[in-house]
Amino acid sequence: MNYKKKLQANLEKWGLEIYQLKRFAENEDSETQNAYSKVIEILRMKEMYARGQLENYRQDPKYSWSAVKSNAGKIRNYMASTFRKTKKAFNEGLNEKNKNK
Repeated sequence: MNYKKKLQANLEKWGLEIYQLKRFAENEDSETQNAYSKVIEILRMKEMYARGQLENYRQDPKYSWSAVKSNAGKIRNYMASTFRKTKKAFNEGLNEKNKNK
């Protein structure tokens, strides 16, 4: 699988994960929903940015294959890191909330 296809597959996966986080947050109290909605919005903006960058690389003939590969890899790594950190923060927040119940 080439880098563009890998990135596209990851973007689709991340879009689903954002949706799942949003649905999960909807079942929480309003304070938790508010906190998570801000994080979810940031993730959504980063996902949209990554999609835009991928589209730019696809359409712009000035990008060589090696540039596309390098940039697609950077976007993928950035998004993967962002999701790991966010999911960890979600879980830590929920664990803390559950401890305080």
